[in-house]
Amino acid sequence: MAKGGQCKAKCDPGFTSNGTKSKKCVKCDNSCNGCKDNSKEGDKKVCNFCAKEFSMRITDTQHCTDKCRDGLFASSASTCGRCKAPCKNCTITESTCTSCNTKITRLWNKQCFTLCPKGFVFIKGNCKPCNSPCSTCNKTIN
Repeated sequence: MAKGGQCKAKCDPGFTSNGTKSKKCVKCDNSCNGCKDNSKEGDKKVCNFCAKEFSMRITDTQHCTDKCRDGLFASSASTCGRCKAPCKNCTITESTCTSCNTKITRLWNKQCFTLCPKGFVFIKGNCKPCNSPCSTCNKTIN
């Protein structure tokens, strides 16, 4: 790898080839404290360890972040798991949905469904129960 005018067999710690064909070493992403050098594009964000201010590791990519963002949930104190479709966002587990990823999917009881269950109506992104004594309702809960 070329660095500072010298050719080396491997990049120095804190650097990676990041899959470049030019064989140049590039600095690891600032979220990393060291990164992979598997000759794959994006290696600069595949962290060996997370930098202090980016203490959450995303389990499927090994990227580091400051907090679990959309589509992720805190699977432990230091890792983010990815929400499982059809969840758009989730909490506690990959299938405990807080929102759904398509407009035709309805959120009910922390799960995403194509239709609301009997006795419920879809209002503002959620399945809401029909008011008693109605066993079904259409467009409103009454």
